[in-house]
Amino acid sequence: MDSSEVHEHHWAELQKRPLEISAKSAGATLSSGVFTLTLLGRDLLIDTKERSFLWADDKGDSVSFQEALTAISYLSNAIETEPSGEWIAFREMPGGAGFFRGPHAIATPRLEQRFGDTPQGLIEAVKMLGGKMAEGGDAAASLFALPRVPLLIILWGKDDIEPARATMLTDRRAHLHMPLDVIWALTNIAIGKIVSKG
Repeated sequence: MDSSEVHEHHWAELQKRPLEISAKSAGATLSSGVFTLTLLGRDLLIDTKERSFLWADDKGDSVSFQEALTAISYLSNAIETEPSGEWIAFREMPGGAGFFRGPHAIATPRLEQRFGDTPQGLIEAVKMLGGKMAEGGDAAASLFALPRVPLLIILWGKDDIEPARATMLTDRRAHLHMPLDVIWALTNIAIGKIVSKG
């Protein structure tokens, strides 16, 4: 599925408040009905007239369904508030304990598999997405997945006794900007891009 599969419902939701309010609330810019939103260090253009999604750098790669869904849902729901500065597990969000498990568990095993032998590679991969080194584990890095939604990844490398272990945290206010299923989609996008950069 690609961005063309985004349902009409999501465009209707975006129109429920003035586009200027959505841009300001989301930390995006707006020009002639086109939002510019930074998603994992890369500017995404959301054209409300053409109902289309395009990467601003135009390298020829398409916008995935999850990327488009995340962007439009965030623009529709974000509120104008800065991150709290407090990192929490996704299950600590309201409703998170029941949601982020089973098929909706955060895909940290992908990070463990890719970087378990080379924890420092995680930091380098996150830096390529506009992130930076952080404190914790054998390697840790943080980045803004969206302007008001930071992520923190902490990795403990594997050794002769213990397997690799990774955890992903987000800001306590992340749930104010989009529904839990969209936050989950955002983690999938982030982990996929980090692994591909590693």
